[in-house]
Amino acid sequence: MEESLIVSVSIAALLLLWWGTRALKKRRKLKLPPGPAGLPVIGNLHMLGSLPHRSLQKLSQEYGELMALQLGSVPTVVASSPEAARQILKTHDLNFAGRPSISFAHEVVYGSKSMAFSSYGAYWRQLRKIFTTRLLSLRQIESFRHVRESETFAMVDGLFQNCKSAAAATPVNVSRLVGLLTNNMNCRMAFGRKFSEEEIDNRGFKDMIQEVFYLGGAFNVGDFIPWLQWMDLQRLVRRQKEAHKTFDAFIEKVIREHELHGDRDEFHADFVHELLALTRLDDDDEMKITRETVKAIIFDVLVGGSGTSTVALEWAMSEILLNPSIVKKIQEELDRVLGPQHKYVEESDLPQLEYLMAVVKESLRVHPPVPLLIPHECMDDCTIFGYDIPSKCRVIVNIWAINRDPTIWEKADVFKPERFVGNPIDVKGQNFEVLPFGSGRRGCPGQLLGFTVVELALANLLHCFDWRLPDGMNPNDLDMVEQFGLSTPRTQNLFAIPIPRQKVYALF
Repeated sequence: MEESLIVSVSIAALLLLWWGTRALKKRRKLKLPPGPAGLPVIGNLHMLGSLPHRSLQKLSQEYGELMALQLGSVPTVVASSPEAARQILKTHDLNFAGRPSISFAHEVVYGSKSMAFSSYGAYWRQLRKIFTTRLLSLRQIESFRHVRESETFAMVDGLFQNCKSAAAATPVNVSRLVGLLTNNMNCRMAFGRKFSEEEIDNRGFKDMIQEVFYLGGAFNVGDFIPWLQWMDLQRLVRRQKEAHKTFDAFIEKVIREHELHGDRDEFHADFVHELLALTRLDDDDEMKITRETVKAIIFDVLVGGSGTSTVALEWAMSEILLNPSIVKKIQEELDRVLGPQHKYVEESDLPQLEYLMAVVKESLRVHPPVPLLIPHECMDDCTIFGYDIPSKCRVIVNIWAINRDPTIWEKADVFKPERFVGNPIDVKGQNFEVLPFGSGRRGCPGQLLGFTVVELALANLLHCFDWRLPDGMNPNDLDMVEQFGLSTPRTQNLFAIPIPRQKVYALF
C-alpha cells in the first residue's frame, strides 16, 4: 500500500513538473503584461492577502494598469484603470465574456447554471433575454413600485413606533434594518410574499446571503491548483455544499408553493410565476427552461438583489454618519422638493433629488458592493496595450482600484458627493471612471432596480429622521473596515440612533 502511494505521488510530481516546464516555456514566448515574480506551485496566490482588492491595487501601483499574475496554474490578468477596463469590457467585450470554471459556481449555483456564472453561449444569451425582457424590464420594475414603497414606508413606521415606545434614545442595528428591508422587497417582488428570517435558515437571510457572498469571492486554492482540490484545504467546498443545501431547500419550498397555488387571485404574478410559465414552452425554443434553471435564476435574483443593495445602503449610512454637513444638505433638498405635507418620499420624487443622487453615486464609488467583478475568461488570444492575453487566461477587473484612481478623482479616498453634482459621469456602465455595476455583456442587469432601492430607502431614512452615533461614540471610533467576499459588507454591524424630525413626526 505504501509503495503504491509513493509511486502515485512520484508520478503526480513528475507530471506537475512536466506541465509547469511546458507552461513556463509557452509563457516566455508571449509578451505578457508586467507582474511580480511568483513562487513555485502557488505562483502569486500568497500576495492576495485578506483584502485582495486592496492588495491588487497596491501591486498595480508598481506594475501598472494591466498586470499579469500566476495564481497557481492559472494565468491571470488584472485591470486596474478606466482604460484597461474599457479594453476588456467594451473594445474586446465579446472575447472576454467567458467565465472560468470555479467550485463555487459548480457547488452552490446549480452547476454554473445561473446567468452570473454560466459560460458565454446560447444558454447564457437566453438567460440574459429572460432577465432583460421579463424579470427586469422597465415595465416589470415599474409594476412593483408599490411593493418597494410600501416596504420602505413600513420600515419608517416601525422606526417611529420604536421611538415612541423607547424610554430613551436607543441605538438601532442599521445593518439588520436595511437587510430586512431589501429582503422583504425582493421576496415580495420575486416570490409574491415576505418570508420570516427563520424560513431560510436559523441564521437568517442577511447572514446566509453574506455567507454566499464570502464563498463566491474567496480564492479557493483548489480552483488554482487542481491536484489539491480533493483536499479542500480551506474547507470552502464543505461550506459551499452546506450553503447550496440551505438555499435549495428554501427555493424548492418557494417553487412548490407557487405550483400548489397556481394563479389563484391572492397570488399576484411575480418572478417565479414568469419563470414557471417558461418551463411549459415548446422544446423548439432556443433552449428548454428546466426546473434547475428556474432555481438558478431565483438564486441570482434573491442573492444578487438583496445582498448588493444591503451593502450599498449600510455603507451610505456609514458615510452619512461621519459627515453631518452632508445630512444637512440632503434634508434641505428634501424639504425644498417635498414641501411641508409629505410623510414619505415616493419614487416619483427621486428624479428631483439631485444631491441625494450624488450621495448614492459617491457611496457606490468609494464602496462598490462588488469590488472585484466576477472573473472573466479570455476566449481567444488577443492583444491589449501591446501585450499578449492568451486564451483561457482569467481576467479580474478591480473596480475598487478604478473607482479610487487618483489620476481621475481628486482626493480619491475622500467621500465628497459634490464631485457628482453637475457631472455627466454616471454609474450605469458607460463611463469607465466608476463602475459599481460593471459594464458590457456581463454588466449587472439589475442596476436600475438596485439604484432605485438604495435611493428610495436612503431618502426616507433621512427625510423622517436625524441620525447620530450611539452615546459616547465619536466618528473616529466608527469601524469602517470591510469584509472581503464577492461583496464587501462592513466587518461590524452599523448601529445608530434615529431621532424623529418634528416637522415629519407631526404628520403621523
